[in-house]
Amino acid sequence: MNTRRLILAYHRVLPNPDDPLAVSLQQFRDQLTYLQDQGWMSVTLQGIASPELWSSFGGRSLVAITFDDGYLDNYLFAAPILKELGFHATFFVVTGYVGTSKIFPWMSKSSTSLSKINLPMGWEEVRQLRDEGFEVGSHTVTHSLLTQVTAKEALKELDDSRRTLQEQLEVPIMSICYPAGNYNQQIVRMARQVGYQLGVVTPCWAGVKETRLTLRRVGVYGSNSFRIFQLKVSPIFPLVRELMLMLGPRQRGLLPATKRFKWLARATKDVED
Repeated sequence: MNTRRLILAYHRVLPNPDDPLAVSLQQFRDQLTYLQDQGWMSVTLQGIASPELWSSFGGRSLVAITFDDGYLDNYLFAAPILKELGFHATFFVVTGYVGTSKIFPWMSKSSTSLSKINLPMGWEEVRQLRDEGFEVGSHTVTHSLLTQVTAKEALKELDDSRRTLQEQLEVPIMSICYPAGNYNQQIVRMARQVGYQLGVVTPCWAGVKETRLTLRRVGVYGSNSFRIFQLKVSPIFPLVRELMLMLGPRQRGLLPATKRFKWLARATKDVED
């Protein structure tokens, strides 16, 4: 049975987004409703990654929703819409930020960035997500780029974050999201070594081989029009993205400056965090 599978990667959901990583509440609701109307079935990451389970889903297309970083708005705005519409989701949190007043380093130090809504969740909110049936996964301790630190540091990032989550939540932590899609085979071996069974990545280069520890995702951002979202969840998008990644930034810049090619460039550009 050829079961269509899709993993979507979100970061934030805000009433009035001022962050390029964020979608609006209406965008998020419209996107999930579209998936339902198109017959997609919401499943966990385990469901996506387990061919032996696919027959039990009746041949339907399967979608898993993920969120990266662990912003407070995930709890305040995303989770209620997910619950209302009956969607599963996995929230990948950076354990060194949970319960702190630190903002993530890629955010500017503006007064807007320092507002409460831009802070990470506390452990109380993360536990509430667990209690509401959502999965929580690791996004490391500090959001380090794992191939750009020493092997010892990378292993510590992977292991300590999993241990902390298991201590705080008292449930097995099965999944890892590699920060910025930054990984190699050594990092994958480390992830397996410390106990992760599933890993996700939003491809930043061509030729990403999909395994249980390198499940490919599609990023969704506030700049994505509804038409671009429709392309991203269509059967042709993986091929289109792979072709654009094979070209590379320099070659993509040589494409004809037509509306169609500009639109494809926007649609296939992912911002990983």
